[in-house]
Amino acid sequence: MKIAILNGSPRKGNTAAMADAFAKDAAEAGHEVEILHVGQNVIKHGFRDR
Repeated sequence: MKIAILNGSPRKGNTAAMADAFAKDAAEAGHEVEILHVGQNVIKHGFRDR
């Protein structure tokens, strides 16, 4: 199974640690895992800058 983990936190704290732990266990169980750190990106599609 393919699993995508979306981490929306801009910091590397508890949320990143939880995502890493989940990804590690899922990968050990044979799943394909990717963590996307979206909190560090500026998303402009569909929104106006103010």
